[in-house]
Amino acid sequence: MNPISFKLILHVLVSVTVVFVLSMREPAIALMIERGLSELTTDAELIIEGRVTSIVGEWSNHPKAAIVTKVRIVLLDVIKGDLNIGDEVNVQILGGEIPEQDIGLRVSDQPNFQLNERVIIFLKKQHGDNIFLTVGNFQGKLIVVDENVSYKGQWVDLNHFKKRILNIVSDGMDIK
Repeated sequence: MNPISFKLILHVLVSVTVVFVLSMREPAIALMIERGLSELTTDAELIIEGRVTSIVGEWSNHPKAAIVTKVRIVLLDVIKGDLNIGDEVNVQILGGEIPEQDIGLRVSDQPNFQLNERVIIFLKKQHGDNIFLTVGNFQGKLIVVDENVSYKGQWVDLNHFKKRILNIVSDGMDIK
């Protein structure tokens, strides 16, 4: 075998091996700790029942630009906090879509919102801005349909659920 053929075969084998090894990476795995109702309630500065009135994806002002979604919610009830029924809050989540630029970013632990959706949402203020973040990421946003709220895969009576939250706020205990 001449030296050129040997180098060529060696080069091809090394290249194939590198490609094979790089393609064998483990998939990325993320883990989120489940937050109970007591923890969500305690950590939230504001807990509201509201209706989503607008959803807008945009580039963040942060130096490491990312797509964020600003969700505006009109308050139907204030369960914890100092706002009033009829006020609006702005919730920001990481990820979203900018249709004009045909680009999007999906972040698996962030909540998804639908226009006109009725929600119970646990919020904390972001860096002194007039923008809120959900407590516990997707865990801090619950869907309300009719007079029931979806909590941990089950439909729960909305008024009873609110009483549970109010009980935690007042004396730190969940009445279940």
